[in-house]
Amino acid sequence: VDVSLSGIRTAHGPIEAMPLEVSAVAADFQLRPNYPNPFNPSTTLAFNVAGEIGQSYAVRLEIYNPLGQKVKTVVQDNLPAGNYEYTWNGDSDSGSLLPAGIYFASLRSGTANKVIKMVMIK
Repeated sequence: VDVSLSGIRTAHGPIEAMPLEVSAVAADFQLRPNYPNPFNPSTTLAFNVAGEIGQSYAVRLEIYNPLGQKVKTVVQDNLPAGNYEYTWNGDSDSGSLLPAGIYFASLRSGTANKVIKMVMIK
């Protein structure tokens, strides 16, 4: 029932909702901006693995320094299509904390590659 400013009531019939067909394919391959950015001491990396629901895909999420050197492998796994979030604590593969500066997160799956720029502050 709607009531207008002048007090007129309007009744409406029942509302019907029909579910949309659920897609059998996950959303586009995507690496979303990390948050927070700039960050200290950690940041969240969120991404989508595109593909057929129920199928797994080889995925690599790596961190590079400005010289193009890989400093951290965050994920190297076969993941089902879907949405993921990982936290990076600003450390290297050896476990040492990296210095403040610019870093790049690279997400790869098959021939797809996405890169974002991140800033670590101290």
